[in-house]
Amino acid sequence: MKLRFVLLCLWRLASSAKLRGASGQSETIVCTGNQFPLDADGDYHATGLSRGEDLFNAKDLAAFQEGLKTTPDWAVPVAWHLSVTVNSSIKEPVKFGFAGSGGFLMVTVPAEAAGVEVEATGRVAAGASDASFQYRDGPKVLNGDVIFTNFCLRPRRCEEKEFCGQGWEPKPPKTVGNSRLECCDAIACKDAKEVDGCSSTAWKQKANFDELKGYTKDQCCQPVLCDAKICGPGFKAKNATGLQGSTTDECCEPAYCHEMECPSLTQYTLLVHDDDGKPRRGGTVKECCKEAKCTDLDCGKSPNLAWRNKTSTDGLGSTFLECCDKNLCADFTCAPSSQWKPKNLPKLQGGSNEACCQPLMCKAHTCQDPKQTVPRLADGSPSLALGSTDEECCELKLCKDYTCSDPTKWSMKPLMEEGSPRKGFDDETCCEEIFCENSVDCERADGGKWRSKTPEALVGLQGSTTQQCCEANHCADYTCTSDSQGTGQGTKWYKKADTNHYRYQGSTDAECCLPKYCDSYETELPLTKWKRRKASGLLGSTDAECFEKRLCMEEVDCQALGAGANVTDASVRSLWTWSGSDCALQALQLRKRLPEVNLETLCSKADGVCALLSGDQGHSLTLSDFRMLLAVAPSTFQAYAEAVQLEKTAMQGDRVLCAQLCQVTAKFLASQHVALPPGPDIGCYQDPEGKDVCEEDLSPRTLATRFANSDLEASPQERLGRGKSAGSHRRQRSTVRMEDPYQHGFEALVQSYSSELALRIMYMFRVYPRAFNSYLGSPDAQPEDWQSKLAKFNLVARVFIMNAIRNLRLHQTVFHLAKWFGDDAVVEPNLNETRVEVLRLLNSAVHVMNTAEFIYNASACVDDAFAFVYPSAYDGVPDLEDAFRRNQKGQFVVYICPLTVYAERLGLLADAIQTSVHESSHHAVAYTDDVATCAQSHYMWMDVAGLPTLGGSACPENAEGQPRFSVSGRSCDVPGAGIWQIANITRPAFARGLEETARCPANLADLKTADACKTAAEYLGAIYNDEEQDPDWPQGCYEISMGLFQGVYFNSGSNGSAVAGTRPLCETLPLKAPVVGGGCPEKYSQTKTGTCTLALPFVTAAKGSNACPLNTGHIDRAMTCRSAADLLGLTWEGSVTSPDSPTGCSVQDDQVTFNGEEGTANSLAAPICKQEFSYSMFDPRVQYYIQLMRFSQSGDAALFKAVATDSSSDYCYLAYGRSMCQDLARQDPGKAIMNADSFGYYVIDAGSPATHLVQSGEDDA
Repeated sequence: MKLRFVLLCLWRLASSAKLRGASGQSETIVCTGNQFPLDADGDYHATGLSRGEDLFNAKDLAAFQEGLKTTPDWAVPVAWHLSVTVNSSIKEPVKFGFAGSGGFLMVTVPAEAAGVEVEATGRVAAGASDASFQYRDGPKVLNGDVIFTNFCLRPRRCEEKEFCGQGWEPKPPKTVGNSRLECCDAIACKDAKEVDGCSSTAWKQKANFDELKGYTKDQCCQPVLCDAKICGPGFKAKNATGLQGSTTDECCEPAYCHEMECPSLTQYTLLVHDDDGKPRRGGTVKECCKEAKCTDLDCGKSPNLAWRNKTSTDGLGSTFLECCDKNLCADFTCAPSSQWKPKNLPKLQGGSNEACCQPLMCKAHTCQDPKQTVPRLADGSPSLALGSTDEECCELKLCKDYTCSDPTKWSMKPLMEEGSPRKGFDDETCCEEIFCENSVDCERADGGKWRSKTPEALVGLQGSTTQQCCEANHCADYTCTSDSQGTGQGTKWYKKADTNHYRYQGSTDAECCLPKYCDSYETELPLTKWKRRKASGLLGSTDAECFEKRLCMEEVDCQALGAGANVTDASVRSLWTWSGSDCALQALQLRKRLPEVNLETLCSKADGVCALLSGDQGHSLTLSDFRMLLAVAPSTFQAYAEAVQLEKTAMQGDRVLCAQLCQVTAKFLASQHVALPPGPDIGCYQDPEGKDVCEEDLSPRTLATRFANSDLEASPQERLGRGKSAGSHRRQRSTVRMEDPYQHGFEALVQSYSSELALRIMYMFRVYPRAFNSYLGSPDAQPEDWQSKLAKFNLVARVFIMNAIRNLRLHQTVFHLAKWFGDDAVVEPNLNETRVEVLRLLNSAVHVMNTAEFIYNASACVDDAFAFVYPSAYDGVPDLEDAFRRNQKGQFVVYICPLTVYAERLGLLADAIQTSVHESSHHAVAYTDDVATCAQSHYMWMDVAGLPTLGGSACPENAEGQPRFSVSGRSCDVPGAGIWQIANITRPAFARGLEETARCPANLADLKTADACKTAAEYLGAIYNDEEQDPDWPQGCYEISMGLFQGVYFNSGSNGSAVAGTRPLCETLPLKAPVVGGGCPEKYSQTKTGTCTLALPFVTAAKGSNACPLNTGHIDRAMTCRSAADLLGLTWEGSVTSPDSPTGCSVQDDQVTFNGEEGTANSLAAPICKQEFSYSMFDPRVQYYIQLMRFSQSGDAALFKAVATDSSSDYCYLAYGRSMCQDLARQDPGKAIMNADSFGYYVIDAGSPATHLVQSGEDDA
């Protein structure tokens, strides 16, 4: 731009005063026709002149003016040329020129010029009497000399330059002039070759043609316009305006009958083809239309006999209305009266029962005889027969429709009798008796609870149940085994106690007594000398029944353990001790030769864990901290506390003593027959034969070594060498029917049974008992030991979660929280809320892992999938084919694929665990989602009290037994205005525009300055880089995410277009704006009420057009067209297929239709078009599809996922993989905390065994 300006200035300078010559040199100038009145070769000095003084002295000036008077060409405004050679001693440019009109023929003398020729061309502005060559511009008084010589002053002549163009002829060369008008004459029309005298059928000469000037037909001729009158029969005027011509070929084209319309569609038939099938030529009614006559119409064939023939059938027409008279129902009699009754509408037209009468249906008739019924159709639907009497409608009922009065005393007879259905409707006809003596064996019916009645009592006694046919045996008359004193309390059994309302029945220990298990009996004997008997389910409550002596000779190989020789003296074999041999104890435990776990050894890590978790409080935790860590519901914790008598066993004030808590929890689990490991960091699982195995090494050092071979940062396809997209190892779930009809309870904390809570308490202290999982797989599933491998893998996954829980308490995961859930998640006061929510997710995931049924290698597994779940699916008995949420026992179902079992061998162990955590968190009560990255996907809390008022389609009160809103249940579309009333929504100040667009969409504003761009970047959590001026990138404020190019730039260039990987940053606009100057601001439109409303996704084009306005496009789907009608407050009429309506979506008289064909303009209709629109901010004018995610802890609020129904799914991807999850955390932290994949990666980072190894002080062990 700057170079162009300099060149323009030089050009202007050169055109007004050209410089010639060089320092100390001059060249001979030939001056033809010089009119300078004085001595042209003389020297004229300007020494000491003031501005406005003449160069010539008074004498020379007078001679100069007299000389010019003799020159006829010196006159205003004739063009003259001046050239003169100058020498100057002045150190700056000065100007000289003739006086008049501000000066003319002005020349500039360069500073210190030496023999320089200067020249100027201009028009005379003063007569000869006033001609004066003056010093015009420079210092006030010349402080040096300027010498002028070689004056050349002459008029400009036309020969010096070409002025005449097309349509002009040059004047004589010596003509004085410097313009086209001075040097040229216009050509006459009669002489112009191009005009050719207007000789054609499309032109005629204008008036005064001979005097006109011009060289084109438009200038000289008048167009001859086509007249339809010249078109003869079989022709019509061409369909064009302004067509020129005077012949048939120029103005006419063939006319065809199919192009015209007859005067009436009912009185004439349009003939479009001749008899030979060729298109019929013509353009008149006579040529193209055939009369339709009433004589050809039979009115008696009208529907429902609504018409009758007129007396006279003359006239034209082809409809009943034109050719017939009406039949009225007032003149019709309904018959038969038992099947039809009049509608009593006298003016109703018709002549049949169907038109004039109401049917009397048998389905509405009630049979007078109770043994008769109105029969139904074969499919069970009501009868369609006509009638209102028993004779017309009723028949005897059938026994197949009868139910015996008491199924325990009567059984149905065969439904067929002699080849026909058995008729009847009472016990005697349809049923036969059941007698007790033939139906019940009381002694075998239900253990020992019943005995037979006497034979006399059984005679004629009807019945088939023990209650009807037998006498009860009551436990009150039974003595339990081992109750030698008859007190009800034996050493192995104690009697069940009857209540006022219930008496126990039976005659056996199992029916009448409760067992006392040795597992629950605690001895006072030293466990170093006595051991619990091994028999499973052993009964007893005494030392003799439950314990036996422990012999050193059988228990310990002291030599192998480095403890000297074995004790062999029989008198002391039972008196050995292990007090000095931790090594011996661990060896015994790992060999599973010590059936009784030593609780002190088992819980030896508990105090150390609590010392870390509590800081300076030593080996205990406050009760509130303990409950927060485990995210436990109050009811569940209360049940657990009562089960283990927590206040008596492990509480000191308001603090929980960790070692004691671990021990009482271990005892509780043992009483529930849960296998405990021999020590900490050892995991238990159940093998396929149901045997408990407690030998999996889960110590931090071992796990850190195992995970050293697993690349936590690499993506699955990088490690597998597969070509599938990142995230394909997780199966996307489809929405399926959920059978549970009950609305989810109002909670957010993990609800679990006391035993599952006990498991998590033991995990907290690095003790890993056997969990409550079950397994299902095909008989030929590979590898053969898949169940054991999967159980071990699940143990490792739980260690990760428990490490993450402990580290969260230690405030060691702030970096990881920010990385996966955004910087806002770790800023106070949000940090505490984030910790509480993450603890809820962690405990929910481990709860699912503890209790799930794992289905291995189901039919939906693929090669690169680790696991998947169905959080919305069937509940029932699972199989390998269908989709299940829970099994019949209430366990959540998790589908595991073979890749999980092979993961460690392939270096994928970390990714497999991440996936397991991801999928487990989809189940209740975490309810994480596979979050979509697109801005139009929102998560918002709504007030539960307002939900009943939330209207919209597909939101029934109780459709198919389901509640209106339930977790993972039915979803629906609702108006945004309703959501606006019950949700706490704030529209942001700035928002991201659409990807790969250069400008902000219709409802957002461009950012005009670099400062505004920087503010928007900071607001949206993006990095502002720099201001630039580059035509290859989008103009204005834009964000880029492309490889090495990341962040926000402001491009001040004057152009620039969209680039892949970029999108604009924009300012959010208010929904309404004030009217300014009678109109609305940019991006607003005026409504019928006169207010200015922000642009919508749709805009109405001009009537009579088939094109959409600039930057908009046609709507290509009927569903979108219907949404546009709703949003614009118009009525949806439906879809059409017509070439006569505008293409796509259009409105006419407030009625909206969608045309699926390529259409044409309609003068009454206006196209409705779509424009670029951002759904990243909530807009109450838009319809939203909502789905309930979960309820708040108090139950007063509900978290919904909402997506605008009109929004496109373009650029909408699920946040899978490390890169996309971290982008989500930066751009939308609110979504990140909901995202299952983000949560899985957080667990992998925060629960890393290497991190735990350092924090526990065991890295150098």
